[in-house]
Amino acid sequence: MPLLSLAALILILTVPNIVGGRCWAFDEGDLEQLLEKNSCRECDLRGADLREAKLRGADLVGSMLQKARLGGAKLDGARLEETNLTGADLWGASLQGANFRRAVLGDANFSFANLSESNMQEVESLGASFGFANLQNANLEGADLSEANLHGASLQKVNFSAAVLTGVNFDRATLEGAIFCDTLMSHGITNSGCGK
Repeated sequence: MPLLSLAALILILTVPNIVGGRCWAFDEGDLEQLLEKNSCRECDLRGADLREAKLRGADLVGSMLQKARLGGAKLDGARLEETNLTGADLWGASLQGANFRRAVLGDANFSFANLSESNMQEVESLGASFGFANLQNANLEGADLSEANLHGASLQKVNFSAAVLTGVNFDRATLEGAIFCDTLMSHGITNSGCGK
């Protein structure tokens, strides 16, 4: 009887995590490789705690970073192309000049992060938060930022050409010199700054 009770307890504790999609176990070998070599392509770092990590220029192309905790991390110049950062926390991270081309950033938190001069072409960042983030001179050409929060963000000279910006919160954002060319907004297509 006690063996049956133990099995039932294990089942009760594990099924909700698996069924609910909350099982975010990273590969410890991948984490070790990243920290030792500053490179880990196509790695499984889901849910990894990398807060305040020094990863300037890190190569994380194609890696899985869903729900990773990267708050305050130094990722300037990092290669994050085609990574999955869904639900990741990058609050206050430094990502200047990072390359996010074709990354998935849905529901990620980039509040107060420095993303200046970053390449975010063709990213999917539905519902992501960029509140008070610095995106000056970033390239968001072809990006989908539907329902994203850009409240108070610094967006000077950002290239939003061919981007999807439906439902985006631009309250208190600074937009001087931003390019909106063939950009889909909530009210339709906008063409301001084309040819600059």
